[in-house]
Amino acid sequence: MTLFALVLALSTPAHAQELELPVLSPSASVSQQVGTVTVTVDYSSPAKRDRTVFGELVPYGEVWRTGANAPTTLTVSGDVMVGSKVLPAGTYSVLTKPAEAGWTWLINTDVNARTASYDAAKDAVQLEAKPAEGVDRERLTFLFEDTTDDGTQLVLEWAGTRVALPISVDSHARGNAAIEAFESSAMSAFVRAARFKGEQGDLEEALRLVDTALALDENWYAAWAKAEILHDAGEHKDAKKMAQKAMDLGEAAENFFYRSRVEKAVAEWPKK
Repeated sequence: MTLFALVLALSTPAHAQELELPVLSPSASVSQQVGTVTVTVDYSSPAKRDRTVFGELVPYGEVWRTGANAPTTLTVSGDVMVGSKVLPAGTYSVLTKPAEAGWTWLINTDVNARTASYDAAKDAVQLEAKPAEGVDRERLTFLFEDTTDDGTQLVLEWAGTRVALPISVDSHARGNAAIEAFESSAMSAFVRAARFKGEQGDLEEALRLVDTALALDENWYAAWAKAEILHDAGEHKDAKKMAQKAMDLGEAAENFFYRSRVEKAVAEWPKK
């Protein structure tokens, strides 16, 4: 190694520090919970910098990626309605087509969609929106307004222009579905707990737990669990009746996966 190379090696840090400077269009993110759904927009925020934005920097009548740098994205944690269209849970790119009289929101399934690569066939939503006078913001800004349990307005504001995108959530249906899922999960947990206590020989507690499961959801699975607990405890008459109940409930169920066991119990277990 030459003397110059040695000096250079000794004077250069092992890990060079990265140079951090302000960027022209800094990244930004805004989120809003609507009922049980979280709506998030990730975007880059360009500045006016003494330029005429709409009609010049952002031409009218052309598709705009609605930001700078990386595509602007909209992420919804659950299904929502945008206008009258259902937008399933997922991440989408957000493009627009500005015009003096009316804008068009373009919610596209291609998360990498830019102005040049935009494909209208991949739009999940196309929604007309009327622009209004807004705050004369230096930087492009997204924000949420008028949020309730059932909806919100995603608002774009920049350079004195304001455009809103209505987003709604069926919180009533989602709440009912969540309750049903919770009850189903709780029912299964009570059945498992009942079987565990039954295996320990604690019949009274096992029956209490399985009856709680049946109160949550009277289905063949819980009924069969109670039948087995009663059978193991020597309560043959009640066990036979409960096995028959499990059979009747199972016949009407979509996934009666213990059919052969239940049929055998109904046929072979003693009546008393």
